[in-house]
Amino acid sequence: MRIAYLITAYRDFDHLSRLIEKILTPETEIFVHIDAKIEYNLSIALKDNDRVHILEDRFLVTWGGFNLTLAFMALMSECRASGTYDQVFLISGADFPLVSNDEISAFVAANKDLIFLEYFEIPYAKWTGSNGGIDRYELEWPVDDIGKDTAEEYAWQQKEAGIRRAFPAGLKPYGGSCWWTMPSAVLEYLCDYFTDNFDWIYPYFRTVLLADEILIPTVIMNSPYKRKVINNNLRYIDWVTGPASPKILTMDDLPLLKASGCLFARKFIPAIDSEVIDQLEQSIMLT
Repeated sequence: MRIAYLITAYRDFDHLSRLIEKILTPETEIFVHIDAKIEYNLSIALKDNDRVHILEDRFLVTWGGFNLTLAFMALMSECRASGTYDQVFLISGADFPLVSNDEISAFVAANKDLIFLEYFEIPYAKWTGSNGGIDRYELEWPVDDIGKDTAEEYAWQQKEAGIRRAFPAGLKPYGGSCWWTMPSAVLEYLCDYFTDNFDWIYPYFRTVLLADEILIPTVIMNSPYKRKVINNNLRYIDWVTGPASPKILTMDDLPLLKASGCLFARKFIPAIDSEVIDQLEQSIMLT
């Protein structure tokens, strides 16, 4: 099975190196975007590996801004240019696998025509504080231009004044997790869609709050590929400490991680708990 991993990272580069080393096989290609504001260092073995591709074009990522979506687009474009894959996984540098590479390959072989994407219609009751997600796109949030706090104030001023905008015509809005798994054919469809429609996607979505959680679910669920979507992103993510960010996983979470049935989990920060990563790695080696 040919598998591609697209990774976005901005910290903990020892962990990133460990993650890449764990998922790198003769059948995988790995594409990495590193936040432009970060100086980084990966192991020499990874830098010299012709199956690990560090993107030269880097975006400065701010929480809530559109630049993360642009980073995703760049990763997808680079992946597409490299060939075709049975499945493409988008993960973060704070992920770690819960199963072995052989188990991932077996899963891909059994599901290579399916899309694994968490999705839901907007408004969504669990997106509290943003009118079920509607305020994310009906108000303008120029986070990349003026920062999160000032953008939030600007959005509040629009709301108070009753200034709103419509969602792009012909599309039903969907939200979901920004982490997904899809075949090359779907990735190619998205790349073409973004290229063909960039003249309106960029002006509109660059001021959508957390567009990474809306744009791709919306495009896929308004496409012929929606019939191939399984509403499961195959990631263990605990939003109990959210809604802005997921829980940092520790040894306390190990039983749930092992029983989750997921392929990956996040969010791991070694400085907070490295033992849970060690234990997961040992478990993978025993399978």
